[in-house]
Amino acid sequence: MTDLGERAGAGTLNSVFESALDGMAVVDEGSVRRVNSAFADLYGYDAADDLEGESWRSLYDTEEIARFETEILPRLRDEGEWRGEAIGRRRGGEPFPQELSLSRTANGRIVWVVRDVADRRECTETLKQYESILRHIRDGVYTLDTDGQITWVNQTAVEEFDIGYTRDELVGSSVAKVLNARNIETCLSIIQELLETDGRRSGRCEVALQTAHGGEIPTELHLTLLRGDDGTFQGTLGVVRDITERKRREQRLSVLNRVLRHNLRNDLNVIMGQADWLARNCDDAATEKAETIQETATRLTALGEKARTIESTLQQDVSHRVSVDIVSVIERRCAAFRAEYPAASITVDAPDSQPVIAGETVDSVVDNLVENAIEHAETAPEVTVSVTAGDGWVTVRVADNGPGIPETEREVLDSDEETQLLHGTGMGLWVVSWLVDSYGGELSFETSPDGSTVAVRLRAATADRR
Repeated sequence: MTDLGERAGAGTLNSVFESALDGMAVVDEGSVRRVNSAFADLYGYDAADDLEGESWRSLYDTEEIARFETEILPRLRDEGEWRGEAIGRRRGGEPFPQELSLSRTANGRIVWVVRDVADRRECTETLKQYESILRHIRDGVYTLDTDGQITWVNQTAVEEFDIGYTRDELVGSSVAKVLNARNIETCLSIIQELLETDGRRSGRCEVALQTAHGGEIPTELHLTLLRGDDGTFQGTLGVVRDITERKRREQRLSVLNRVLRHNLRNDLNVIMGQADWLARNCDDAATEKAETIQETATRLTALGEKARTIESTLQQDVSHRVSVDIVSVIERRCAAFRAEYPAASITVDAPDSQPVIAGETVDSVVDNLVENAIEHAETAPEVTVSVTAGDGWVTVRVADNGPGIPETEREVLDSDEETQLLHGTGMGLWVVSWLVDSYGGELSFETSPDGSTVAVRLRAATADRR
């Protein structure tokens, strides 16, 4: 300190002491002789004068004082300095971790330099927790830079997925090493969508990992943007889950579904043919029974066809969201319903256009809601489809003059249980619920004495979005 003072000048040294961000104190004969404001703040004192004259022992608890006297101060006397960590005690008794540097001056005083490391310790603990999660998570996790180069990958991605590459072989390589051009294009589309959509943080799609052995592993991929402190795009983080077993189950269910529908259709054709013969060749009582059989068989056939349409719709990639002009979809589908149901009054109240974030399956949402409103009207169907926008959302309302949707069916939609909702009206409503949810939208119902209204909220998109 003396040598420094002689070189820099007392005024300069005082300025450094007072303006230092770290807490600094001078201790002489066990008492604090001088502290800067940063030191006083660390220990909970309003002013430096409140601390000066106190024993340095007032800054630590009993256990830490014993450590100073048996370990730290002896080394300071022998070596002239000591650096390490300690636990300080604020004026109110609250402990805090600190990084401490002690040094002896030529006249025997001790310069005490303290830095609060509570935030750093908390950050370190958080990082350790994240590292533990990434070590034990059973999904593959990776990061890419803005050029599509793999910058990091967890061990699970190479151990559990059996892709035939080591971590060292993957890190630094292009993502094209494990994804084909079509899958990369899908991912780029999601990244572009995330960059352009405020409030949306992640996207999902299905991709096939290309292995070093020439095989493919079907996976579900969740993508999240990585941003710098200034908010600029720095790359992406992906979480990959192997869905091989899921795909196998889906394939088996699809085959089973097709076989059952085929057999159902054939057997119902036989039943309808026999009922037709009975209706033409029996007395009036038998004819009435035969017509009931025909009507029931016809409804079952229609239900089977609806199930086929629903299956086809849900097999599409509903996770891939695009910009869709919802007004154009509504106008087109309502025109088709007017032709199919000439007795129905179908009105559209909407602007010329309104882009929304949805999917190519959004036609099915409109179809199911309008068809439901028409088919379940107790009088001449009156349906109004309106479109309004505000606060980044677009609301599509389908109002009718029908009896309303039973509370039991609305509850089943919320609970996602397969009960009576699979019959008739509810089958289409469940598809609407699934699709709207996949778009990141919301579905709600309103009932009044004049009818019911189904409202679908979708995120608005910019008009030039593709």
